[in-house]
Amino acid sequence: MKVDTVCCLFVVAVISQGAVANSLQKSLLVKFSKEHDTRQDDDFKCFTAFNDSLPQSCNISALLDLDPTSDLSDAQLAEINQAYSRHCISSCLDPLVTLYRCLNTANNVSSATINFQSEFLQNGVCGQESGDYCLVLIARQNRTNSAVFDQIDDACYFNFGIVCNSTTSARCLNSLTRTASLIGCCARPYIGSGIDSCPGVNADPSCNSPANKVYPLATLSFIAVILLTFFF
Repeated sequence: MKVDTVCCLFVVAVISQGAVANSLQKSLLVKFSKEHDTRQDDDFKCFTAFNDSLPQSCNISALLDLDPTSDLSDAQLAEINQAYSRHCISSCLDPLVTLYRCLNTANNVSSATINFQSEFLQNGVCGQESGDYCLVLIARQNRTNSAVFDQIDDACYFNFGIVCNSTTSARCLNSLTRTASLIGCCARPYIGSGIDSCPGVNADPSCNSPANKVYPLATLSFIAVILLTFFF
């Protein structure tokens, strides 16, 4: 898989996860444009090393190109679930860890961003709830409960994860509670650990994932930074 293809896939993954984190996505894009890094040579070397180390059997797009707002049948979702089971393995994800570590030496990013996006990749992409990988579960729930996810976008404030304080509306808290009940352990990776600061909202711990490691993954925001360096 070519470098530019990998870049595009990751950016699409970050900005197309549906209404659950739409506000977050907007703030991510603003942040990316402001943090555009010019260290192109170092970044390109990171992606070259990634391409060289990623096994041909690994299809990154299989993990990241599902749009949870798509109207997919149960049969289609079952097929996508199988694709996740084949690629949410160490041999496919370890090269990504190495990539993020490499990029981290050339880019300055907040720990909050790193933690949120690490949780997203490890437990939001490769986490499972009741037999469904999280994106599959969200796509399944979106068919009948899209209004719940839309309400989070309308009522809540995101800054690399949910932020609750004294001004958080009852409507936001209600939408968070309903979402947490619908997607279980998948809620925390998408909404963020800040959900613990939201009064009355009880979110399950993040899903167990075969992708989990003892080391943290770095932020996906690096991918968007690199994409900008290729096009500008």
